[in-house]
Amino acid sequence: MEPKPPDAYARTSNDLVFGLLALGLGVVAYWQGHSAAGVGIGLCGLAAVLNAARLLGKEGAEHERQRQTQAEHLLRARLTWARVEQAAIVGSVQRRGVITAHELTMDVIPWHAAGPTARVSPRVTISIGTAGHVVPGAYLGVLSDPEEPWAVPQCVLTLDGAQLSL
Repeated sequence: MEPKPPDAYARTSNDLVFGLLALGLGVVAYWQGHSAAGVGIGLCGLAAVLNAARLLGKEGAEHERQRQTQAEHLLRARLTWARVEQAAIVGSVQRRGVITAHELTMDVIPWHAAGPTARVSPRVTISIGTAGHVVPGAYLGVLSDPEEPWAVPQCVLTLDGAQLSL
């Protein structure tokens, strides 16, 4: 369970690619005798590369902070049951024009040995056959941190008693 890099990583890497291409294009234009255009394009490329380098440092630190937080959660995590309080379909996954899974957001309350903990709202992608069993009142097997509101759903317990992996 690796935390996702910040969404801005894609923008930063695009800035870096643009900057490097602009620097190269500026050098080529300068060598071809277009000194003003070459210098202008090269300076734009240099600015983009410097901006991307600055942003990568910030985003790398944020990603490392997320990794450390998740490592702490995993050290304290316990496998337990959680009661589904609310569930809603917020999106669908399509493959070749056919819906194969639903993206659900739900409110769950994990139960530990000391009793229930704080409400958690994970967002999970569940196959279309399993999604119908995630209803209020159902139970999920979750990896949960008893000290903080954090849970990763593992399986759903159907009303018939079957366990379906997520």
